Amino acid sequence: MEWKPDRLLHLILIYVMLSGFTFWLPVSRGLLDGQTYSWSGWMGIGGTGVGGQSR
Repeated sequence: MEWKPDRLLHLILIYVMLSGFTFWLPVSRGLLDGQTYSWSGWMGIGGTGVGGQSR
């Protein structure tokens, strides 16, 4: 019997890839680059480093 990946496996793998880019990349850059790394997100949320919005 030959193994064929199903759609659920593909969906899980795509989710893992996207969550890596949208979560771990900004967090690691914020930790390593510190205050020189600025970021922005949804609905106007943003900041520098791993901190939140600067007021």
